[in-house]
Amino acid sequence: MFSPSALPSESGLRPPEALWLDIDPGDQRLSSHAPSANESEEWQHHLNTLALLGFEQWLQQRNYCLETSQCHYHQAVIYAARLNGFRLNLIVKEHCLDEQAEVPAAAVQQPDRVAHFYVLLEISEEQRRLIVRGFIGNDRLMTSLCQTASVAPGSNYVVPLSSFDLEPNHLLFYSDFLTPATIPLLTAEAALSLSTTPAIAQASTLLGQWIQGQVTAGWQTVEALFGSAAALAWGIRHQENRVKRGKLIDLGLDLQGQAVVLLVTVADVEAEKRSVQVRLHPARGDQYLPPQITLTLLSQTDETLQTVQARARDNYIQLKPFKGLPGSRFSLTVCLDTACLCEMFEL
Repeated sequence: MFSPSALPSESGLRPPEALWLDIDPGDQRLSSHAPSANESEEWQHHLNTLALLGFEQWLQQRNYCLETSQCHYHQAVIYAARLNGFRLNLIVKEHCLDEQAEVPAAAVQQPDRVAHFYVLLEISEEQRRLIVRGFIGNDRLMTSLCQTASVAPGSNYVVPLSSFDLEPNHLLFYSDFLTPATIPLLTAEAALSLSTTPAIAQASTLLGQWIQGQVTAGWQTVEALFGSAAALAWGIRHQENRVKRGKLIDLGLDLQGQAVVLLVTVADVEAEKRSVQVRLHPARGDQYLPPQITLTLLSQTDETLQTVQARARDNYIQLKPFKGLPGSRFSLTVCLDTACLCEMFEL
């Protein structure tokens, strides 16, 4: 499965591509707004319009079409553009002279304004030049907000450019091979509250200790979670160097009134590696998972490695088994709408 973190950024490999604008002076969008008494706002609106027309031109040269019927501007953001069903927010800057970008708070805090991808555009009105500086997915942006972003005057989030994918053609790749459902639309409020919950603040679960017979608090046997009959039905028996434990996910999250169980199996395998299998089940008494709930595997650097989403009437979902060396770290997230829970692990 492709993910928005699957392709490497090409920062530093080559200079960004400049597009020399070929815009029809008669395009109604250049003058189709009410004049503002604020000179700064009027100038920003003009830059936004040029940037939108230029980005459309950039896409058309690559045989892509941008849907702009729902577009609207606020400050330096163009909201609600769509590319193959993905919601885009275009962040417009006149100059990108530093290694950071400012994202207005409304673009990440208001549920009706968040987007699947945030695209950074540099526009020069005098030179009629557009540069697509890069883009960042909602999941990666929210991780950056939790870890590295600060708030600038004017309620803007300052995000380092190192968090962006600086190869804009990757955006086209994702729009072709992903679906909008693969990128949960989290708001900054949900992401920042997630980063301070006890589930996130606690130390990583040490899976190596499971094999040695020590089990972290909060993790239970399958029998305790589902009953002996379920354990027998799943063919679960004790195997040397193989342990299966589950954790009931409630923690105040609103999973449509339905709890779920995160089930993790760890085993020692060849070459001093450990294998991990992860499933998500409905809790005892429920037959199906909530539709659209997602289970995601993240690397130690918060790169998305795998994502799976429940459909209607799925009685479980699972990630592909993976292996790692003892001491390796990873995390798992369970998300539904704007509610998320994250568990960190060490092999």
